[in-house]
Amino acid sequence: MEGASPSFLFMISEQDIHELLKAKFEDTDYFLVDLNIDSHNNIRVAVDTPSGISVEGCKEINRFLERNLDREEDDFALIVSSPDLSKPLKVHKQYIKNIGRDLEVTTNDKEITGTLTKVTDSEIELEYEEVTKEGKKKVKTIKQEVIAMDAIKKAKVVISFKKNRN
Repeated sequence: MEGASPSFLFMISEQDIHELLKAKFEDTDYFLVDLNIDSHNNIRVAVDTPSGISVEGCKEINRFLERNLDREEDDFALIVSSPDLSKPLKVHKQYIKNIGRDLEVTTNDKEITGTLTKVTDSEIELEYEEVTKEGKKKVKTIKQEVIAMDAIKKAKVVISFKKNRN
């Protein structure tokens, strides 16, 4: 291919990176959240742990991938980071990590915001406050909603900068 950029001649496969990370993460609490490789071999890897990943953890994974990918064969750019808080949850372990936090969940037929109280392999449970009027009084009721994992179109952690004032 005359005039083609070298990045188009070779492509690092997502499968190769998955296999490398699977081996690296074995017997650790690291987990892969997202992996993206574009047509120019720009590799973006988002990783996490149940307690959050440190900058040092990201550097360690970055160095591991650098050592195990061949720059002689494929030119690439590599970014290893923690998951973006503004992005939807992608993997089951992220739900487990966020038990106790507020989530905004969208399904086919509704949108609900509540505190994530339980996660199983097949569903999550949210707890939220519902306000109804009884006469002139407002009544607050704590409700629970069980949502099947396969019904979730999008789930995002609600980021709040409010301080609790007692």
